[in-house]
Amino acid sequence: MEPLPLELPADTVQRVASELRCPPTDERVALRLDEEDKLRHFKEYFYIPKVQDLPPIDLSLVNKDESAIYFSGNSLGLQPKTVQTYLEEELDKWAKMGVFGHSIGKWPWITADENILGLMTDIVDTMHLTMTGDTATTCLPALHIKWGNPSAQCNRFFLSCVCVF
Repeated sequence: MEPLPLELPADTVQRVASELRCPPTDERVALRLDEEDKLRHFKEYFYIPKVQDLPPIDLSLVNKDESAIYFSGNSLGLQPKTVQTYLEEELDKWAKMGVFGHSIGKWPWITADENILGLMTDIVDTMHLTMTGDTATTCLPALHIKWGNPSAQCNRFFLSCVCVF
């Protein structure tokens, strides 16, 4: 079930339904798509809430032990299974070193935003030097800055501010 170049998802569903000789809404289509999904293994890297743990759920209508269908990816998203380990490491460093955690250790806090710049440049398709992250003191003034001279070659910017008061 290799998708054709530039095949739209709706076309893929229709093609698989034709191969199975069933309507696109048939459960067999979904099962076939799931079986052959090359990205399926990524699911194992995240905790997926169980139906029984989500409020408000009428447990008489569902199988409480099933994983929930999670459509909140643009919000908090699913928790990666590695998060707790990383957080515990940093909390332990904080407990043992206090303020020195800003400049010492595997992930010094003062350079936390710089650690992901290389990864983010690939995601947002920009050069490393055009990306920046900063502190809360930058957030409000940054809203008042005119951002350069857009051109065909340079037509976007990425600004991320996390302001906590």
